[in-house]
Amino acid sequence: FNAVGTSGDILGARVHRFVFDDIADDENMKTDLQRKQLRLRLEQTYLTRMDDPVRQRAIMIGTRWHEDDPIQWAIDQGWHTVHIPALGEDGASYWPERHPAERLACPDGHGEPKCWFDGVRWHNCMKRQLGAGGFAKQYMGVAVNDETAIFKRGNWRFYRDEPAG
Repeated sequence: FNAVGTSGDILGARVHRFVFDDIADDENMKTDLQRKQLRLRLEQTYLTRMDDPVRQRAIMIGTRWHEDDPIQWAIDQGWHTVHIPALGEDGASYWPERHPAERLACPDGHGEPKCWFDGVRWHNCMKRQLGAGGFAKQYMGVAVNDETAIFKRGNWRFYRDEPAG
């Protein structure tokens, strides 16, 4: 067993299993060059260390930081994906004992400066504290959604043929 960070040296190592845990962060996702360097490190350094096609496995756990982050790279490579957002489509929390839905996304729609739940006053709910983009990445596992996108997908028009005029 050997644990290294994203800049750790593994040259010469032979590996059967990789667990990539939060290799993307706010710092190494800031620019296209940084994202490309991390992808190349995955492709040309880490995954080339795997030497047993039958037993080798790679797992990636992480927070979404960008549309072009390592998680998206893994999805594009065809890796099996388990996506567990903190809130389901019905607004229920995945882990209500630890993160009640009301603590994640304020039931008051963020109109009030403070959030309340069962008589407990929280300074802010996580969505308000992190903003829509931070909440989408850190709690919902998406880099961009309709709430955080500059160009909302619902406003796009698609044409089979170019419109006249």
